[in-house]
Amino acid sequence: WIPVLNKHQGLKLAFGHFGGDNSWENMSQTGYDERIRKLMGMMHHQEWKVFADFSFNVVEGELFDAFRRELDNHPEIADKTMFGTDYWVVVPAGDLAGMQKEFLHKMEQHQNSLLYTAPLNFLLS
Repeated sequence: WIPVLNKHQGLKLAFGHFGGDNSWENMSQTGYDERIRKLMGMMHHQEWKVFADFSFNVVEGELFDAFRRELDNHPEIADKTMFGTDYWVVVPAGDLAGMQKEFLHKMEQHQNSLLYTAPLNFLLS
C-alpha cells in the first residue's frame, strides 16, 4: 500500500479489523506484530489518510487487552481507529447488545474517539 499511497496523495484507506485476530494474538503474546506495526506506521504518516477499524474481537481477553494497550500508548492512532460493526453481525449466538455495551464500557477512555472523532476524521479528511 505504501507505493499506492505515495502515488495517490489524496487516497483515503480504512483497514478492516486492524490486522485481524492472528496479528493481535501475536501482539498479545509477544508485544509485536509486523502487520500491525506496518498499519500503525501508515496511520502515523501525516500526509496519508490511513484509518483502521476494530470489530473482530469484542472483549475476549488478551487480544482486546493488547488492542487497548496500543490505543493507550499511541493516541494519534486512537484518533484514526474506528469502532467497526461487522463482527457484531456475524456473532453466531449470544447477547449482541450486552457484548457491545461491555466493549464500550471497557473502552471508556477511547469511546469518544472510536465512535465520533475517528469516523469524523475519516469522513472529513
